[in-house]
Amino acid sequence: MKKQKDKKQPTTEEEYAALGKALTRAIVRDNIKVSTNWLSFIAISLVRGLFVGLGSIIGATILVALVVWILNAFDSLPIIGEWLERVQESIQRGPEQLP
Repeated sequence: MKKQKDKKQPTTEEEYAALGKALTRAIVRDNIKVSTNWLSFIAISLVRGLFVGLGSIIGATILVALVVWILNAFDSLPIIGEWLERVQESIQRGPEQLP
């Protein structure tokens, strides 16, 4: 077995500094690559936009479902319960039968 030389172990601050520099170089390199190839830039932007839109729709759906689920707990309250019944009826009727 070879005897390893005692190397000075880098401190956490040194490791973070080296990691930050490497990450900055990688980001700059990727940005240069994308900015020189417009087709790649357009394709990446299109895919990113599709995923942002899809995520927004899914998030909004979950949020509305949670709000409706929480509001269903208030059905027994006199004023809020009546208002929620009217909202539920209008949702079930659909937009074509709105007053």
